[in-house]
Amino acid sequence: MIRPLLLASSLLAACSTTGSGVGDPASCKIADVLEADLAGQSTKNCGSLGPQSTTAQFTAAKNCVLAAIESNEPFLVVWDIQGIDSRVARAFYGLTTEGGFKVSTVSYDGDPRGGGGENHPSTTTSSCASLASQADCGDDQLPTSLCLACAQPAVTDTCTTP
Repeated sequence: MIRPLLLASSLLAACSTTGSGVGDPASCKIADVLEADLAGQSTKNCGSLGPQSTTAQFTAAKNCVLAAIESNEPFLVVWDIQGIDSRVARAFYGLTTEGGFKVSTVSYDGDPRGGGGENHPSTTTSSCASLASQADCGDDQLPTSLCLACAQPAVTDTCTTP
């Protein structure tokens, strides 16, 4: 007989993880999710930024993304955001698919429970109807959003660990 708590935990893990492996912390890390999402497609590197990156670096990454979208060129940009106790990161990528050019956004927290590090990663991928520059966005907001807005985000994948 399966204990109710064990069954509930198993069902929760199975329902909260799609496409990336149940209960495997490594499979929910942003690098692994991006690798699976990009499926070997070659992308223009628009940057890999951190909290210490300069305004010029964030602006260059934003401009790279906008240029890639304009030309329907596959791209990827990833940046870490200053977290309190765990790694927090975001990414935008654009891919050429059978249905045309698609843009997605990825949100990552290495441990949303507050335990620190990357022991219980959670990654959410959403499709965007479009990705455009935010009109009222200052340099101080570049490190959190690149001053780009995902229009009509729709969650396409969520990977969490127990």
